[in-house]
Amino acid sequence: MARTQGPIQVWHRTDTIPTDAQGGYAGGDSTAAAIALSQGSVDALAEQVADINVGVGTLTARDNGDGTGTIVWTENAGSNGGGGDGDGHGGTVSWGGVTGKPSTFPPSPHAHAMDDLSADGVPSDRNFLRGDGAWAVPGNGSSVSGGCLRFYSSGVEIHVNDTHVNNAITGFGDEEGQPFDEKGRLIIRHTAPGGAIITIAASADETLVERDITAGCSGGVGRTLVQLSQGGAPLDLREDDDYAKVAGNYSNLWMLWVHHAPNGIAP
Repeated sequence: MARTQGPIQVWHRTDTIPTDAQGGYAGGDSTAAAIALSQGSVDALAEQVADINVGVGTLTARDNGDGTGTIVWTENAGSNGGGGDGDGHGGTVSWGGVTGKPSTFPPSPHAHAMDDLSADGVPSDRNFLRGDGAWAVPGNGSSVSGGCLRFYSSGVEIHVNDTHVNNAITGFGDEEGQPFDEKGRLIIRHTAPGGAIITIAASADETLVERDITAGCSGGVGRTLVQLSQGGAPLDLREDDDYAKVAGNYSNLWMLWVHHAPNGIAP
């Protein structure tokens, strides 16, 4: 169907293709055929782009209802490419349009206190924080602790300085404060991380070795008895003469405890 716009007749693509008799086309019916051919090409192109999915988006043809069409780009849901303006159009996204970003970038340096951690067990200088969120004793289910004792003339003391560390011994004596038991053995009180004892070692330093002093241990779970001997004869450290045999400003005894720590967890 022909339409008139002023003195010139025009045709819409939805109208009947014009012929020579419908509007003064000099080309006659061949003009109508050319228009029909071009219209068919446009329709074919619209069908080809009607549903092209290129991964991050889809091309579709939209009929505007007035005889014209528009090719539309729609970004696919979940796509991480191309950006967009939220209206189906590709493009870049400004920094202000990014959601969920930190207030400052990069985040400012900061630290967390130990209390901020949520973990089982008790932190200490013998434990580390495992990947499963528990404080644990390093190694294969065992914990090692120890310290150095010095037999001064005035009495036994824990020897600690820049080169000597004690992480086990807490004191000496029984409940009444006596440092030696009824056989003259030294009573050592100490921590017992992990519980049951695996082994104890008491090693005399070179000062005591020169005096032919040796040591043997018993106990090991929170309380250890140390028997000192000279030449194989037990010493009663309650006796002044026997204590003098081990006393000195450099008379050291090295103590070592290895405790069982099931699953590497300290109690």
